Parts: sequence; C-alpha cells; structure tokens
Amino acid sequence: MIYGISLDKDKQAGIGISIYNFDFPNGIPDTFKSARHLWYVNRVVDFNDDLPKFKDAPKGQGGTGELVSVSPS
Repeated sequence: MIYGISLDKDKQAGIGISIYNFDFPNGIPDTFKSARHLWYVNRVVDFNDDLPKFKDAPKGQGGTGELVSVSPS
C-alpha cells in the first residue's frame, strides 16, 4: 500500500485513484513534494531532511504547532 492506495488493481476501482495515474517523466512537481512531517513522534522511519517535524500538526491544522527536536544522525 502506498499512501493509502492499494497496489492490488482489484481494490483500486472504488476510489478512482491508482498508483498508475501518476507519471512524472520530468520529476515530481512541487505540489506533490513534502512540506512538513506530521505526527513525527509516532513515526516508524526517521527522515534526515530539513523539513519541519511536528509533534502532531501545525496550529492551523488543529495541532499544537509544537516541533520535535531531532538530533542529527
């Protein structure tokens, strides 16, 4: 499963979205690139990038807006 989209073609028809609808031959557009990490305290994988990592979500999205302090690895 990728972003909640089943890799099984038989399970994709109901939502009208499949992984095969996305083809970016010139690279991923900025509108699809990550801008922040939400609920980072519940992560399964660490991300070593410069994006803000929120404890829950930004205040404008119903969270505390609190950022998680991450030590460089």
